Amino acid sequence: MKKRAFVFVLGGCLWWAIGCFVGLQAQQNVQFTQYMLNTLSYNPGFAGLSNGLCASALYRQQWGNIYDGTGEDKTRVSPWNILVLADAPVKVLKGALSMEIMSDNIGYFSDITFKFGYAYHLQTSFGKIGLGVQGAFLNKKAKYSNFKPETSGDPVLDGKGDESAFFGDVSVGAYLQGSRDYFVGVSVSRIIPQHNEDLGYRIQCPLVTVNGGYNFGFPSLPKVQFTATGFLQTDFKAVDWSLSALATFNRLFWTGLSFRMDAVSVLAGVNISKFRIGLAYDIATTRLIKASAMGGSLEVFVKYCFSLDADKVNTEYKNARYL
Repeated sequence: MKKRAFVFVLGGCLWWAIGCFVGLQAQQNVQFTQYMLNTLSYNPGFAGLSNGLCASALYRQQWGNIYDGTGEDKTRVSPWNILVLADAPVKVLKGALSMEIMSDNIGYFSDITFKFGYAYHLQTSFGKIGLGVQGAFLNKKAKYSNFKPETSGDPVLDGKGDESAFFGDVSVGAYLQGSRDYFVGVSVSRIIPQHNEDLGYRIQCPLVTVNGGYNFGFPSLPKVQFTATGFLQTDFKAVDWSLSALATFNRLFWTGLSFRMDAVSVLAGVNISKFRIGLAYDIATTRLIKASAMGGSLEVFVKYCFSLDADKVNTEYKNARYL
């Protein structure tokens, strides 16, 4: 019954999204280069599938240091993000609980998001499925008083103070951890329409995210595991996509490349005891590469997991997709 209800809700959201082509504004969620490591941030169905209590943090500095103004009056306006995730399986609930805190900052605008979710686990002959639902609380702020207009008396900014507002949202997701080295997920967020003229914020259409991948190896390289992954996110007015390839060596460290519309990225990571540490550097392929002091974006990811079952040892990971 739970599975049927969830599929009905997810199908209804997808049907609504497909029919949602008209709108005034296209606003995408934050897209991380290491999307294959922080699946929980965009698919609540992934909660608990790592088979342990996991906590992770990610920091992203996008396009280096870009400033507004000059001299002592300049302000850094390049985007930066902090993401904190936690999830754990709960046997009595036949699934898992999850939480997320994210700070998203760009220019004089900042968002703080809190999410709490539950995922129901279903074991099948072709793999383990997580069906998740998540509630979100978003606080958006705009510091209009910090804007530096080129001419005084700008009619748009004149007399306008700082603005702040709270919003609520719901997201759903399904994730399959296949028994034959493949994995695939689909989720829908921004289900509740939002509108606030003071903040210039308008959401009319849901955001659909699809990710997946496959693990494979070669007999001649027994200690190397390869993982190909893909990511697509759309509100049917704009599309973000990424394609990545990773190689994990002797279960200890991994490296790889990722490609998307505006950047080419280099990824690397290492397993140290129960810690997983990942780094990614994006080389911008747009004009922003000239404006950035770094020439791109830097992303740091750290995750810690331990088993909740005292009779079992900590899980060893063959490749980065389980991190």
